[in-house]
Amino acid sequence: ENVAEGYMNAIRLLAVDDQKFYVLQYYDDFLTYAAERGELYAAATLAREAADYSAKSALVYDRYYLGRAATLWSDTARQNEAAGGSPDLSENALHAGIDAATTLGDLAVVAKLYEQLAELRLPAKKRERYRALAQRYAVGNVPVPPAAAFPDSLRRPGSYQDVWRQALVGR
Repeated sequence: ENVAEGYMNAIRLLAVDDQKFYVLQYYDDFLTYAAERGELYAAATLAREAADYSAKSALVYDRYYLGRAATLWSDTARQNEAAGGSPDLSENALHAGIDAATTLGDLAVVAKLYEQLAELRLPAKKRERYRALAQRYAVGNVPVPPAAAFPDSLRRPGSYQDVWRQALVGR
């Protein structure tokens, strides 16, 4: 929680100051941090927020983050299922993934996510509907071109300052 609060406060402050590349760097770093620690729900949410911020800021990384969001939502549903969690939580995660993939225009991913929905422990009528949607979206898909990730060349050195050290030295 403390790490999340720190990152999100920094992102908000940098966004207000119109520091676009710092904001995306912080989003990217926090997303990676959350995913590495198995906090997939948080990582998926961050990927979607990074995509929205990138689009709003007229940067070209929104498609990359939308693709990450769709993948992370799928992973979130798998993680929940493996832990014996509620199928409703997995269903909600997969719907969020479908939203991201649809926004991206990647209908092949949409079809895969509907297939994943059809495999959940849901009522038979829902599973049949999801299977039909998976088949509908699986037909005639045009490959989506690769999206540009946030490049290392735009990462700002010294973006994370040792505030604690500065506070001690300044005393």
